[in-house]
Amino acid sequence: MANIKRKNKIIFILKNVFFMKDFKDNLINSLFEEKLINEEQALKLQKEKKETEQTVEEIIKEKKIILEKDLIKVKSKLLNVSIVDLLGKKINKDCFKIISEDLAKNYKMVVFEKDDCLIKVAMLNPDDFSAREAIEYIAREKNFKIEYYITDKKSLEFYLNQYSSFFSEIKEALETAEDLKVEKDEKRLSSEDETYQGAPISKVVSVIFKHAVEGLASDIHIEPTVDETRVRYRMDGILHTSLVLPKEVHSAIVSRIKVMANLKIDETRIPQDGRIRLKIQGQYIDFRVSILPLMDNEKVVIRVLDTNTKVLTLEQLGFLKDKIKIIEDSIKKPYGILLVTGPTGCGKSTTLFSLLNILNDSKSNISTLEDPIEYFIKGINQSQIRPNLGFSFASGLRTLLRQDPNIIMVGEVRDEETAELIVHAGLTGHFVLSTLHTNDAFGVIPRLIDMKVKPFLLANVLNIIIAQRLVRRLCKNCKEQISLSSEEEDQILSNLDNLSEEVIPKGVSLNKPLKVYRAKGCIYCKNTGYQGRVVISEVLSITNAMREKISAAEGKMLNFNEELKKQNFVTIRQDGFLKALLGLISLEEVWTAIEK
Repeated sequence: MANIKRKNKIIFILKNVFFMKDFKDNLINSLFEEKLINEEQALKLQKEKKETEQTVEEIIKEKKIILEKDLIKVKSKLLNVSIVDLLGKKINKDCFKIISEDLAKNYKMVVFEKDDCLIKVAMLNPDDFSAREAIEYIAREKNFKIEYYITDKKSLEFYLNQYSSFFSEIKEALETAEDLKVEKDEKRLSSEDETYQGAPISKVVSVIFKHAVEGLASDIHIEPTVDETRVRYRMDGILHTSLVLPKEVHSAIVSRIKVMANLKIDETRIPQDGRIRLKIQGQYIDFRVSILPLMDNEKVVIRVLDTNTKVLTLEQLGFLKDKIKIIEDSIKKPYGILLVTGPTGCGKSTTLFSLLNILNDSKSNISTLEDPIEYFIKGINQSQIRPNLGFSFASGLRTLLRQDPNIIMVGEVRDEETAELIVHAGLTGHFVLSTLHTNDAFGVIPRLIDMKVKPFLLANVLNIIIAQRLVRRLCKNCKEQISLSSEEEDQILSNLDNLSEEVIPKGVSLNKPLKVYRAKGCIYCKNTGYQGRVVISEVLSITNAMREKISAAEGKMLNFNEELKKQNFVTIRQDGFLKALLGLISLEEVWTAIEK
């Protein structure tokens, strides 16, 4: 038996030695064939490999010659292994028992799936002979068969962190849950916060916050169900369940969050709102906390506000060039009102800050009223409203008008008083930017008239209206082209047939067959098929002819068809179809957005 094992080991060693040599010899050739490096770079790599003790791969990574994802694709083909994404992957606890944490970190490999006698191993370097030898030894001892995969550094680090950080803290919290049940005298806990910080529940809450920031989540939902507590993260507009806990720890988690947000921990009958600031990954992150009483417990929703996030440009947000020109021409005017409209969570504030970033210079006094402050921009005076203290958008706006502003940004027009004040500000020589909740650009005018703004005043002050939605952007690494039926193509073309050639972006063809894509899923997009979000919008510039019609409105239906043709107006629906034909988004995302 011992001789058979020794013979198998020798065969394994010989096979892998020749296999790895073949891989290393072919890596440069494969990179050249895939047009990832040119002939000059290939020769330099061969020369540097001979002159130093570094491998080709080490040289490539050190000098960042190509992207990691491109290197992984080439290695995947050469080594004949599939690519796997471990980010957000549900982890089977049995997998942790096969390879120890030290071994996993040392050899940069993990077992991510186990099915009877088959184990699936993800490796950063499947060409690492020592790592393969180690896992082959474990497999022989436990009668496992191995299926190898390649993964990227971020994906591997995410999985390695699970060994100690996340699950050990959750386990510790569950084991001591009975000891951490919230007592009636919970006020004592807030006075002994230092002691409470060391409790397992405190660690679990910290991990929940940390994973939200690492996963680029916009919101955290901590909600009780009949027999468990569910933690969900909203990423790219979609909620994903991340963790399920026993219901016994729910009250302790809620109490811990209340302590951190300086809320009343013994008050469970009415809603409460608060804020938390934590230092995560070297950056201060703000969290806006909302607690809602339910039938027999409380639900917590936390908005993640990374104020250090760089403000995106209009182009990065997804606005097409023709619309960017209309917007930039409009904000050059010294006074008037610019409104961004759309449903909650459609990126209105982000668009406003992109505009403020363009307007921000030393010659202008820019002041804002926000709830909450989502971005910090140097050179802009930003104020957080506090309605519970009487500091509302309306009262704040009155104060701002005495602060000699050139440009004012009001977070949202919520009532008649604020609507009246922004119109007054726009008429008295200030440029005002704000948001409103309507379905499209045309709904803004009747909405403001309904808020008791006089039509003739509105006509003189309104400059431009931007209506928008946020949709998920297709992952450029895995999106795949699809064929449409004749009926589907006709439906798309009928929506675009009245558009001028001037607004059709380069790269879009309106000839059949239409070129559209769908989401697939890969290692780079966490198998969702999407990466980030993009705006679909309509931009309505108010012309003199429109002003005359608005002024005479007084409850009449407004018809702007003639004026819209003259300014080559593109609706949200049409903008969505154009971006689908550009390969930025899927048709499913367009339909979902416009149906909402």
